[in-house]
Amino acid sequence: METSFNEAVNVNEIPMTIGQWLVTLLVMGIPIVGFVLAIVWATGHDVNRSKKTFCQASLIFGAIVLVLYVIFFALFASVMSDAMNSISGY
Repeated sequence: METSFNEAVNVNEIPMTIGQWLVTLLVMGIPIVGFVLAIVWATGHDVNRSKKTFCQASLIFGAIVLVLYVIFFALFASVMSDAMNSISGY
Protein backbone atom coordinates (compact mmCIF):
# COMPACT_ATOMS: atom_id res chain seq x y z
CA MET A 1 0.00 0.00 0.00
CA GLU A 2 1.43 3.36 -1.00
CA THR A 3 1.27 6.41 1.21
CA SER A 4 0.59 9.78 -0.34
CA PHE A 5 2.80 12.78 0.26
CA ASN A 6 0.25 14.34 2.63
CA GLU A 7 0.20 11.25 4.81
CA ALA A 8 3.98 10.88 4.93
CA VAL A 9 4.79 14.51 5.82
CA ASN A 10 3.11 16.33 8.68
CA VAL A 11 2.20 19.80 7.41
CA ASN A 12 2.93 21.30 10.84
CA GLU A 13 6.56 20.16 10.62
CA ILE A 14 7.33 22.02 7.37
CA PRO A 15 9.42 25.17 8.06
CA MET A 16 7.56 28.46 7.76
CA THR A 17 8.44 30.80 4.92
CA ILE A 18 9.59 34.38 5.38
CA GLY A 19 6.19 35.61 4.24
CA GLN A 20 4.43 33.48 6.84
CA TRP A 21 6.74 34.84 9.55
CA LEU A 22 6.13 38.43 8.42
CA VAL A 23 2.36 37.92 8.61
CA THR A 24 2.70 36.25 12.02
CA LEU A 25 4.78 39.13 13.40
CA LEU A 26 2.45 41.71 11.86
CA VAL A 27 -0.63 40.11 13.41
CA MET A 28 1.10 39.72 16.79
CA GLY A 29 1.85 43.45 16.73
CA ILE A 30 -1.85 44.29 16.96
CA PRO A 31 -2.42 44.91 20.68
CA ILE A 32 -5.34 42.70 21.79
CA VAL A 33 -5.62 40.52 18.70
CA GLY A 34 -1.94 39.61 18.83
CA PHE A 35 -2.13 38.54 22.47
CA VAL A 36 -5.22 36.39 21.88
CA LEU A 37 -3.72 34.79 18.78
CA ALA A 38 -0.44 34.15 20.61
CA ILE A 39 -2.38 32.21 23.25
CA VAL A 40 -4.32 30.32 20.57
CA TRP A 41 -1.18 29.49 18.60
CA ALA A 42 0.80 28.56 21.72
CA THR A 43 -1.85 26.11 22.90
CA GLY A 44 -3.23 24.91 19.56
CA HIS A 45 -2.89 21.39 18.22
CA ASP A 46 -3.01 22.13 14.50
CA VAL A 47 -0.34 24.85 14.47
CA ASN A 48 3.08 24.87 12.85
CA ARG A 49 5.62 23.71 15.42
CA SER A 50 7.92 26.70 14.87
CA LYS A 51 5.04 29.15 15.34
CA LYS A 52 3.85 27.29 18.43
CA THR A 53 7.22 27.38 20.19
CA PHE A 54 7.75 31.01 19.17
CA CYS A 55 4.40 31.99 20.70
CA GLN A 56 5.13 30.02 23.87
CA ALA A 57 8.48 31.79 24.22
CA SER A 58 6.86 35.17 23.53
CA LEU A 59 4.24 34.64 26.21
CA ILE A 60 6.83 33.49 28.77
CA PHE A 61 9.05 36.47 27.96
CA GLY A 62 6.05 38.82 28.20
CA ALA A 63 5.15 37.42 31.62
CA ILE A 64 8.72 37.92 32.84
CA VAL A 65 8.75 41.52 31.58
CA LEU A 66 5.37 42.19 33.20
CA VAL A 67 6.62 40.92 36.57
CA LEU A 68 9.75 43.08 36.29
CA TYR A 69 7.63 46.14 35.42
CA VAL A 70 5.41 45.56 38.45
CA ILE A 71 8.46 45.23 40.73
CA PHE A 72 10.05 48.36 39.25
CA PHE A 73 6.80 50.33 39.57
CA ALA A 74 6.37 49.24 43.20
CA LEU A 75 9.94 50.28 44.04
CA PHE A 76 9.53 53.60 42.21
CA ALA A 77 6.23 54.32 43.96
CA SER A 78 7.80 53.49 47.33
CA VAL A 79 10.78 55.80 46.74
CA MET A 80 8.54 58.62 45.50
CA SER A 81 6.22 58.19 48.50
CA ASP A 82 9.16 58.41 50.90
CA ALA A 83 10.49 61.45 49.05
CA MET A 84 7.13 63.21 49.22
CA ASN A 85 6.78 62.41 52.92
CA SER A 86 10.25 63.76 53.67
CA ILE A 87 9.54 66.97 51.71
CA SER A 88 6.26 67.57 53.50
CA GLY A 89 7.94 66.93 56.87
CA TYR A 90 9.96 70.18 56.77
